[in-house]
Amino acid sequence: MAKYTAQPVISIDTSNSSNHIYTGIFETTDTNEKVYNYRFIVYDSNGDIFEDSGELIHNSTSDVVTNNTTYISNNIWTMKKNPVSGEIYSIQYFVKTLNNLKIQSVKYNIQEAFTITPPIFNGELSAILYPDNGYIELFMVNKKDYVDNLNGQFVLSRASSEGEFNDWNTITNFTLANNKSGISIWKDFTIK
Repeated sequence: MAKYTAQPVISIDTSNSSNHIYTGIFETTDTNEKVYNYRFIVYDSNGDIFEDSGELIHNSTSDVVTNNTTYISNNIWTMKKNPVSGEIYSIQYFVKTLNNLKIQSVKYNIQEAFTITPPIFNGELSAILYPDNGYIELFMVNKKDYVDNLNGQFVLSRASSEGEFNDWNTITNFTLANNKSGISIWKDFTIK
């Protein structure tokens, strides 16, 4: 048995790539051709796989069918690894439908823009344990012989013994603009 279908349009919205968040978009005029699973693959400049989401089952609760003529699905994925600043990577979105149609987007080039250089931040993170409240609070503090204002875009990451300190996971991304030294940047309620 053969099934004919309209050619779907598949793309990636990279407008939130500075936070490593990507939205895969699948759109077709065949409203019976619904997404079953998807995957994102990020390649380094040599074409080797930098990060692979693996096959993820699509959550259809946000799917949209307009006038019974167009089916649109979105899948949001957050990249876990931190790319090297200045390196060019590419990302590709793959979809498999309920009818076993397999399709992928073109490769989109992405580049890491977060940097920390001495003129922006020359200091340290200070952690204070609040055992009665069950958290650790992190502060950014400039060195005493440096300017008092903090500026720049930052990525806060951590590794643990569970990953043998090799897997760095992004906790948060944030931007500072003329903030005073000693600003609280994050509270960790996951202390063990």
